[in-house]
Amino acid sequence: MDRVQRTVVRCCGQRQMVGRMVAAAGEQGRDFRSFTAPELKALGCSLTPEALRQLTVEASLARRNGVGGTAPAQVREQARRVAAAVKISR
Repeated sequence: MDRVQRTVVRCCGQRQMVGRMVAAAGEQGRDFRSFTAPELKALGCSLTPEALRQLTVEASLARRNGVGGTAPAQVREQARRVAAAVKISR
């Protein structure tokens, strides 16, 4: 979880925190991003509901924009390079 890694919670306990959130969400049949601040506190989570709402697949992919990364722009660029290389080798 990129957002978790970039918050104040940068210790080995973050995995346990995320595990508690995911387990509670699964037991309750809901998305973990819907937890309220008091619910997060009860789970021992220091993240805010606002931070959790920003956790999306799209946001995670967009942050991987380094050369060779999985951001959509990088994938398109790599596909363009491969297509050009295949064309040259024919």
